[in-house]
Amino acid sequence: MAHDMTGYAATRRAFRLEVPERFNWAFDTFDAWARDPGKLAPALGLGGRPAPPNCRST
Repeated sequence: MAHDMTGYAATRRAFRLEVPERFNWAFDTFDAWARDPGKLAPALGLGGRPAPPNCRST
């Protein structure tokens, strides 16, 4: 698909998001973050408990 977007409506009609048949966005996102030791882990769903030291509360 062309990326110049000279015609917004035509570009929008022609757009197709290519997602692999077996795609897990959480695995691809969070596991990639976890491989970087310099990044903090997001603390999700802690139910009011304090976050571990390597996490930040969201």
